[in-house]
Amino acid sequence: MTRRAAADEDLTELIETLKATLAEYTPDANTWEALRSDLTEAYEGLTSILTADDPEKPARPINYTRSVFHAGCGVVSLILALVLLPLHQLVWVAGAFAAWGWSAEIARRVSPRANAILMRGFKHVAHPSEWNRVNSATWYTSALFGLTLTGSVSLMVVPVAVLAFGDPAAGILGRKFGRTPLVNGRSLEGTSAFVLVGTLAGSVALTLARPELGLLPVVVVSFVAGLCGALAELFSRSIDDNLSVPVAALGGTFVALQLFGIAL
Repeated sequence: MTRRAAADEDLTELIETLKATLAEYTPDANTWEALRSDLTEAYEGLTSILTADDPEKPARPINYTRSVFHAGCGVVSLILALVLLPLHQLVWVAGAFAAWGWSAEIARRVSPRANAILMRGFKHVAHPSEWNRVNSATWYTSALFGLTLTGSVSLMVVPVAVLAFGDPAAGILGRKFGRTPLVNGRSLEGTSAFVLVGTLAGSVALTLARPELGLLPVVVVSFVAGLCGALAELFSRSIDDNLSVPVAALGGTFVALQLFGIAL
């Protein structure tokens, strides 16, 4: 059986499953959340099938609002770290946001109504699949909290900058101009944009945090961080890239700083 034939068979099976699922529901409010959950799973399966023969084709359209929100959170975090708060206070602020995120996740699991309210509030920046899994924003705040625990401004700001700007750049430019497929629906153009933008953003952040450093170490450290973040984004499937990217960028930043003999 060819790949296309197998995809057509899977698509037919998915359509029949969807019809059967719809037939089991009555049009009342008590069954709406369960219906939404099943439809979301069907949507994710459908996009996977439709893009099976075209790896570089995006599974969803560009969400500019989500990208701006993503970058904006990073900018706020950088301002807090570089300008407004000392490290010991930053830990508490980041911890509070992470605690709020996980409290919301618990509430969503306990109460379908709470889940609906929260997801409606984030409807412009949330993916449909996040109705039934941990929200990317929760992983984002958790990563930021973890970075504050390093006790180093350098190890905080470079990964935050890489995540805040490299990730959206890869999504937008990869979807618009991606022609060379890599893996997991990613493209060479999108991954290259991640590395380039992540390097630039990391360089600015590290220069602001450590103005005494020279241009060469700043660029090299930021490039290594951006490259590690891009690789994490490229291969992240079961792990949300809002967690894997900053962790990988953190590792790259640490190694590069050590190679230059720069104190953390």
